[in-house]
Amino acid sequence: MSELRTDRIVPKDGLSSGSYGGIIQIRYMQLEGSNYTTQSTSFVDVPNYNLTITPIRSDSKIMAFVNSRVANTTPDGNSINKRMGFNLLRGSTKIAEQFVGDYYGGTGGSDLNNYHNVSIHCLDSPATTSATTYKIQINSDSSGSTAVVVAGGWARSTITLMEVTA
Repeated sequence: MSELRTDRIVPKDGLSSGSYGGIIQIRYMQLEGSNYTTQSTSFVDVPNYNLTITPIRSDSKIMAFVNSRVANTTPDGNSINKRMGFNLLRGSTKIAEQFVGDYYGGTGGSDLNNYHNVSIHCLDSPATTSATTYKIQINSDSSGSTAVVVAGGWARSTITLMEVTA
């Protein structure tokens, strides 16, 4: 005669009622291709710097980790001290922002040793089980005189999304 004993069984869509904390799913992306540069003082989307997750539970939270390799330069490639801004959006709704003031950037060219990290971490409550896209927007504080560069490829500008239960 067979016997099966267990302390608990966790359903495939997360933790059972009355349980606390857990990661349901993780999504990750790395910005590929060449660097993206803008001189816009308005926030603009960084092409291909977005990630979609479809929450399994409507009461889940989404933990977002964004790491951007950035430089702030003049159009001729010289480094400069200026402010840049980063927004994390869920769809068209801003859920987090990060401003970097008096920022020393690099050459903006291929020398990624002069790039620096800008990070955004936040816990969001999308309250949906529909596909939800998170994206990055950036701006420069002085149109025409400075440019914000977000590094693509091996420089590791990334987004990680985790669906979690409380």
